[in-house]
Amino acid sequence: MRKSRLTILIFIIVLFSFIYSDSGGPDEFGYRWVDSDEPGGPVFDWIDITTDGTALSLYDDSYTTISLSGTFEFYGMAFDQLTVCSNGWVALGSWFTSTLSTTGFPNTSNPNSSIGLLWADLNPSSSPGRVYYKDYPDMFVVEYYQIEEFSSTALQTFEVILKYSTKEVLLQYLDVEPFSASYRTAHIGIEDNDGLVGLEVGTWTSSGGCLHDSLAIRFRATPSASPPYRNTFEDEPADFSVETGWEIGFLYPSSPAFPAHSGTDCMATVLGGDYENDADWTALSPHIITAGIEHPVVDFWQYYSMEEGHDGGVVEISTDEGETWNVYAPEDGYPVAMTAGPLAGESAFSGSSEGWQKVSFDLTPFAGTEIIMRFHFYSDGSNTDCGWYIDDFGYHQMYGVLEGNVDLAYFDPDSGALVEIVDCGRSTTTDVDGYFFFDSVSIGNHYLRVSRDHFVTRDSIAFSITRYDTTYLDILLAPELYSEDFEETNGDMVADPIDGWEWGVPTLGPETAHSGSLCWATKLDANYDNNADWKLTIQIPLYDVRWPLLSFYTWYQFYGEWVGMLYDAGNVKVSIDSGATWEVVYPVEGYDGIVGEHNDFLGGEDAFGGMESGDYWHQVNFPLYDFAGNPVIWVMFELGSDASHSARGWYIDDVVLAEDSSYAGIKEKTKLPSNLMLSLSPNPFNSSTRIEYSSLSYNKASQIEIYNISGKLLKTIPASDEPGIHTVVWHPDALPSGMYIIKLKSEKSSVIKTAVFLK
Repeated sequence: MRKSRLTILIFIIVLFSFIYSDSGGPDEFGYRWVDSDEPGGPVFDWIDITTDGTALSLYDDSYTTISLSGTFEFYGMAFDQLTVCSNGWVALGSWFTSTLSTTGFPNTSNPNSSIGLLWADLNPSSSPGRVYYKDYPDMFVVEYYQIEEFSSTALQTFEVILKYSTKEVLLQYLDVEPFSASYRTAHIGIEDNDGLVGLEVGTWTSSGGCLHDSLAIRFRATPSASPPYRNTFEDEPADFSVETGWEIGFLYPSSPAFPAHSGTDCMATVLGGDYENDADWTALSPHIITAGIEHPVVDFWQYYSMEEGHDGGVVEISTDEGETWNVYAPEDGYPVAMTAGPLAGESAFSGSSEGWQKVSFDLTPFAGTEIIMRFHFYSDGSNTDCGWYIDDFGYHQMYGVLEGNVDLAYFDPDSGALVEIVDCGRSTTTDVDGYFFFDSVSIGNHYLRVSRDHFVTRDSIAFSITRYDTTYLDILLAPELYSEDFEETNGDMVADPIDGWEWGVPTLGPETAHSGSLCWATKLDANYDNNADWKLTIQIPLYDVRWPLLSFYTWYQFYGEWVGMLYDAGNVKVSIDSGATWEVVYPVEGYDGIVGEHNDFLGGEDAFGGMESGDYWHQVNFPLYDFAGNPVIWVMFELGSDASHSARGWYIDDVVLAEDSSYAGIKEKTKLPSNLMLSLSPNPFNSSTRIEYSSLSYNKASQIEIYNISGKLLKTIPASDEPGIHTVVWHPDALPSGMYIIKLKSEKSSVIKTAVFLK
């Protein structure tokens, strides 16, 4: 019984690994597939050709053959024609069939050399869309746009892209719907000209399957690398192509380089001996794809021992599929000027590395292209040594480190806050001390989001990462003293009179509540009354919060406005004595005017009013700093109307009272900055610019450095180390117009801004 259960468990694991796989292969020819959900997979980038492509007159179960402007190599055969079928498949070459289904890939039935995008019974003739094609200089695209399943209205939009130079097949799915017919199954995959070798990605049925909207799937036989990529040479296939001399495998204990940098295997000119005289040996990397990568970098560990100045190795780069090669230098340059041998007059790795060393190549000049790297080793006719060893080849974006602390104000411990680098899709949670850490964050500008239940979420915290540097952020999360969206309860609000303010679904005024379906309103389905003095009150404890901020979303229409005087209106008041006395509080955004004295309830007070100034959901923010120190406050929303006419009234939703740790509209000198900050105003500028920066108690500013675009340091300005916001003015009178780099340095990190000087 135990063995049977184990067998079933293994079967389930294998089955689910297949169903949810994001990559597969290689097949016998070497093709692999990977989708855009997999790290290092293709980027979904839809190519719409419905406006400039050629429409095909395909009907149910039909096909047509199109000539290609270039030659596309598929499973080792060159093709200049493509057969396009209405049933969601294309095939290289000319085929005379419109078969509407397949049992999977590979399959010996015609057509072969086929590519199944969504191979099933589709009917373009009854569809709102059509099938289009377009031949580009570097690729051929066929788009199935809003094509119906036969006898169904389910619409599918997908495309195939054949890339001539890289011999790559890319399938993209903009919008796919599960089939209506339960018996219908589409297969997605590729096969060779005999139907004996191929790859199947998966299927698509009435229950869905391996596809989803905005998905890309890439097939290619040429090994490729997209960041993050790492090759330790431990597993076969190694993705590297080695030619005469170079070897991949176990590093012999007799080698001076033993052990390998990691594991047991590496790539070397000779794994267990010395290289030969007159060597001209090369090893090729996988194709390095830099599309969408701004700052790509390759690094690897190497060990070498060669006859210095005579024998050596260089790294070369090709941008044309290996037709031409150019020597490319590492970031620290090659260490030896060659004096003899095939590399005489050049610089190279030569002599001794004196152990395993890491070397990096900045590929930024090749960003957006596809390249191959070649390790080229040369020796002259006399004397040899153990040679050149490569291990732990990595390809990634340039990176730095982000760390920091989240302070859950007035609460301990500080654990459980979710910290997200929004644009990178990375997240972590804080430990008991509030600490968080991100390794290998790509350089550039990013945004952080920090959240925790019962605390105010901090959105869009901007920060910058510079290469190999650590950026430190200290973030305060303010507690939510009160937070209510009114979906489940009325939020303990008290209406006075009881038939005044109402809680529920609005049917007059705004079309919906701001969030969800429920809110508070003076009347949910009618105008407010004349001579109304309607109050809505809530009691909220302040605890020890020093900077209380009331925020809520509002929609209103009040009747009557003349030259800034309001007839009917509403405002917000606060009491610290159980409602015995009330004080009007003011929003950062301001009230709309002053209520006329003829209004018996709000006359002479500032308030919201008018028919058009507030008839949309918008947020208002009330700093209640003056009430800090009181254990509890009462907040009142009061509407007052005169004796004639009325309007839709006042609606409120999503009320929050929390400590203000970030509201940009308020600047308090006593509030210290929580993040290292650098800003320029104006920018661009023509005479001087105001440099505003922060210095933190845990990360004091040291100096401001100004560089030209070539990286030359032009000026150093001492920075104040007093915690707070500081300002200096820069006058570049003697400098030419152009771009300049402003860098704020501190004890633990730095921030960089670009300034544009226009004389």
